[in-house]
Amino acid sequence: MARRVNIPHPTLSVAVQNWHVHRYFPQFQYRRDKRCWLGWLQPTEFSPIYRVRVDYRLHTTPKVWIVSPPLQAGAKHLYG
Repeated sequence: MARRVNIPHPTLSVAVQNWHVHRYFPQFQYRRDKRCWLGWLQPTEFSPIYRVRVDYRLHTTPKVWIVSPPLQAGAKHLYG
């Protein structure tokens, strides 16, 4: 069996990460004062448009929040 080799990836600067986020989600803007991205997403054309916040710190998993409107219990697009 082949040995698995863990190759470290270089840490990307916030500027480079922001470029990637903006490339795929141009409606998101980085907020330096809050150290997060804020933007709008719509899961389907029949869903509400949600204000979304994404926090990311180096070497951690991003944390995502729906800022508004509040999610409705039983909505078909809820995760989990």
